[in-house]
Amino acid sequence: NRLFDGKLAIDASAFHIDWKNVQTLFALPICTLYTTLNLGDAKIDGFDLSVAAKPVEQLQLGASVAYTNARYTTVVPGPNNTVVRRSGEPLPTAPWAVQLNAQWTERVGDGEMYGRADFSYTSKNNKPLDLNSPLVDPDLPRAPATSQLDLRFGGRFTAGGSSELDLSVFINNVTNEQPLLALYHDTPGASWFRAGSFRPRTIGLTLSLRD
Repeated sequence: NRLFDGKLAIDASAFHIDWKNVQTLFALPICTLYTTLNLGDAKIDGFDLSVAAKPVEQLQLGASVAYTNARYTTVVPGPNNTVVRRSGEPLPTAPWAVQLNAQWTERVGDGEMYGRADFSYTSKNNKPLDLNSPLVDPDLPRAPATSQLDLRFGGRFTAGGSSELDLSVFINNVTNEQPLLALYHDTPGASWFRAGSFRPRTIGLTLSLRD
């Protein structure tokens, strides 16, 4: 929907997915090498909602929220009477994701100055690990909740003819968040781990020229 002469825009969707023979990363029980097998079925339900508003000419606001409920729906048997995946075990997906943004633009002579902020958040799946599954490594917890704030301040000015010069200063990951993401190790019980994270706080300058 677009309302109030385009000052408010709303987008929404909902979805349901039936997934057969889900690809699963599996550590072989003897050699502990990882392989990918098609194991079990899953269902994914969710929705997303986004709103964009322009209450005054200079201000633009945006917000979105998304929810995903992804879980296995069949019991997957493993070796030696074990269970690889129980029905209801979640897939490694954050249940909630939220994004917020705001931008203020002010005319200055033949150009304009602007400031923008972007914030993103993903939640943690708090369901306890199934420690009875041979696929679950007790040393690898579920991914944590994450958040990140980015800021940008700059100006756009004419550079002769139809050319436009855009000069801005940005600060990404303002709060220097360093969540432990994609944590794993080569073999269960190993003392060395690998992981990824956000890029540390980054301050920079952007200059662009558009004809």
